[in-house]
Amino acid sequence: MKDSGLLTPDEHKAIDQAAKLNTLIQKIIGNGLNSKSDKQEVELCIHLIQNMIMSQASARAYPKMYRLLGKSITKPEDKK
Repeated sequence: MKDSGLLTPDEHKAIDQAAKLNTLIQKIIGNGLNSKSDKQEVELCIHLIQNMIMSQASARAYPKMYRLLGKSITKPEDKK
C-alpha cells in the first residue's frame, strides 16, 4: 500500500492498534449467549476511535471547516 501522507505515522499506528484491540476483545467476549451484541458494541466503539483518527486528514485539508483533535477552529473575528 502506497502511503499518501494524509495521516501521520502515529495516526496509522493508532488505527492499527485499535484494530488489534478489537481482535483481542472479540477473543475475550467469546461465543456466549450475548456475544453477538457485545461484539457489535465493541466494533462500534473501535470504529468511532478509528474515525476520530482518520478525521485528522480532513482537518488538515480543510482547517477552516474541521478541527484537529485537541484543537479548535478559529474564526476570523476571533483573532482580535
